[in-house]
Formats: sequence, structure tokens, C-alpha cells
Amino acid sequence: MFGVMNIGEIKKMKINSFSSIGKSIDQPVVVAKLGRATPALLIGGAVVKCGIETYKAPEEKKKNTLIKTALVLAGTIAGALLASRQTLGNFSVKKTIENQKKIADEILKNNKKLSENAKKLILKSGEGKAFSPKQIQELGQELSNLEADKAQKIMDKLIPPPVCTKAKDIIKELGSLSYLGLLPVIGGVVGGISGNIITDKKNWKKEVPDQVKEASFQYLANIFLCNIGAAGALGALEFLSSKGQKWASSKTARVVGMALGIMATGVLGGSAIANWISKKLINPIFETKEEKQERLLKEKNHEKESLCSERKVELADMGLHIDDFATVGVFNGIKFIEPCLPILYSISGYKAGIGYRNGDEDIHSHTHKHSHH
Repeated sequence: MFGVMNIGEIKKMKINSFSSIGKSIDQPVVVAKLGRATPALLIGGAVVKCGIETYKAPEEKKKNTLIKTALVLAGTIAGALLASRQTLGNFSVKKTIENQKKIADEILKNNKKLSENAKKLILKSGEGKAFSPKQIQELGQELSNLEADKAQKIMDKLIPPPVCTKAKDIIKELGSLSYLGLLPVIGGVVGGISGNIITDKKNWKKEVPDQVKEASFQYLANIFLCNIGAAGALGALEFLSSKGQKWASSKTARVVGMALGIMATGVLGGSAIANWISKKLINPIFETKEEKQERLLKEKNHEKESLCSERKVELADMGLHIDDFATVGVFNGIKFIEPCLPILYSISGYKAGIGYRNGDEDIHSHTHKHSHH
């Protein structure tokens, strides 16, 4: 897919607007700067969220709402940043610029026949400055006077092309993504329980079941099983491709296949499994004597509840699946998405921390409220 191209192909692939925009946001220095900015973006978003929730809360609940929201978000962000550091590493802008300078110097040293404008653009990369889409198109035009393979190598050194995840690397990538989503959810629950204790020492345990159940729902339905679905689809496409099905190796097939895998295992299967865990495992652990008697009576009378009566999938949950499209992007080698993952997974951590149940949008609505279904 990224093999040797003739000059005409360089123009087609590198000079069209769509391709140049994709390359401009996937430049190493852009990815590094976004990664460096992630902690500030998370903290800034948390401050705004705290302000909104506190403002919306009734006067008598403002203090407790502020405390609980702050602790939930603090736990979520701490988990997200810790997981990011352990799986994605540090995004060092300084090292990235140093590397870009070495690459630029090497290109200029080995290609004396470059036009003055091409040299100027390459020097810009060596200074740690990002190309605009227009400048990427311009550079592609300037390189068209070189041999096809040499022109492509220069472009790929300056802006490395996406490297799609292969079947043999799926497990490793799957483990990293799942761990990256796990810690924000755990952090959110720890922060939420801490908030319970501080704001209501006598009844702090009342909200724990909902927090644990929502953590199960968020992690299984919105993170882990969605990653499993994407990885499973990718593995199946790799298998079909190895059997001579050329269509299975196309980018379109990978994107569509992984999206369908996410829908099947995450959105549908994940929510069903999470609801089953809530009903059969979590509720019995936390239920009161009265609730246990009610449950046993229903079982005796063969009263059946809908599988999704515990927690239905909502439109807002579908919005959370934007992180699954990010997963698809990561599997397809798009680099700028990686620094965004801690932010996306933090949404699930926050919902777990407040013990979200269908219809409960505000954190203050969870205070002094608890019910088993």
C-alpha cells in the first residue's frame, strides 16, 4: 500500500487536500505537542465541569457537589495520566524537534539537487515547525523533479506514513488500549467513594453499588469489549487477506469491519454482559435483607425482568463510542489519536465515579439516593 510510487502518484496522494490535511495533523511535532498538552486539557476540562455541576446544584448541595465532582475528576484524571504514561510514554517535544532536525539535515546533505523552496520547507521541519496542508502540497510538487522512490522516501522521513497494526500485534495493542481505559474508570470510582465518605459519613455506602455497576458497564460496554470487537474483526480480515481475498486488506474493509465488530461485541454484547453482571453478581453483594427477600420472591414466582432493565444503552452512550473510532484509528496507524485517548476514556471514568444510572445527569442528584433494581 505504501510501496514505490511514480511522480504522478505522488501528486495524486500527497497534493490532494484530503491527504495533505491528514498528514498535517499526523506530523511528529504535532502529535508530541498534543501529548504534552493533554494533562492541561484534562485539568482545564475538570475545572469547567466542577464549575458547571456546582452552579447547577441546589444551594444546600453546592459544597458537597463541588467536593464530590472534584474528587471524581481528580481520581479519573490521575488514572488516565498514569495509564497514559505507562502505555504511551512521554511526549517529548524537545526530543521530537531534535529528531526532526537530524532528519532534515540528513535529507539536505544527501539531496543537493533540491530546489531552494524545497530546502526552505525541509529546514522549517528541522526547526520543529509543523507544515500546513498547503505547504505539504507544495513540498510534494517540489519533490516531483526527483526519482519516484527518492521523493517518497523524503516525504516519509519528514512525515512517517501510518503503519497498520498486523494480526500478530493485536494482543499487545489490545492490552495497552484496555489498560489505558481501565485506570480512569478505577480512578473515577475511587474518587467517587472518597467523595461519598467525605460528604456523607453515615450513608456513604449507599451509592457504592451504582458506582461499581456503572464502572462495569463503562468498561465492558464502552471500552474493553469494543476493543475486542475491533481486534477480532482485524484478525478476521487479516485471515481472509492471507487466503487471497484482496478486498480484505483495503483501508475501507478494515474501517468498516472494525466498526461492525465494535457494534456487535461492545454496544450490544458489552451492555448485555454488564447488565447481567450487575443483576447476578453486584446486586446480591450489596443488597439489603428486604431487597434480597424481594429478589428471591420474584425468582420464586418466575418474574422475569428485561436484561437491560438495570442500565439501558442511551444516545449519550453512543456518543462515548467516539473513543472506539479512535481505537480504529490507532489500529490503522494514525498517530495523533493516541494523545486524545486519555481524554476520551476519562468520560467513562467520570460516569463510573458518579454512579450514573439512566437519566441521572447531575452529580448532585446522586446524593442521598440509592436503589437496586
